[in-house]
Amino acid sequence: MTSIAWDASYSVNIAKIDQQHQKIVAMFKKLSGAIKRKNQERIIPEVLRELDEYAEDHFNTEERLMRRHGYPDYETHKKEHDDFCLKVSVMYQDLMSGRKTVTDETLGFLEHWFLEHVKKTDKKYGPFLNAQGIF
Repeated sequence: MTSIAWDASYSVNIAKIDQQHQKIVAMFKKLSGAIKRKNQERIIPEVLRELDEYAEDHFNTEERLMRRHGYPDYETHKKEHDDFCLKVSVMYQDLMSGRKTVTDETLGFLEHWFLEHVKKTDKKYGPFLNAQGIF
């Protein structure tokens, strides 16, 4: 599997959010490289933990903006975030306990979720927040 690359079409037109999305894409690339090198014992747990923590921080940034500006679909959006964080956390716990490994399919799931979330869910709040003067 080839890891995704940042594409301008993923932009939500909010600089801080776009930068955070680019960092998440870079983490996917790092995770892809670790999977190819079969670094299940050291690099993969480190990257998966980093992704879990960073995604939560990123989601908090989005959610703060949505709450502050009264984004009407906040609750649905937050639920998607919560579901993703739970899945990544379970993946990390399964990896650390030896129950599962992180595979190309795992990475594919993460990348697919991220792209769908950005293209379908995040793209909705971009224009709303832009209209509030957030860029």
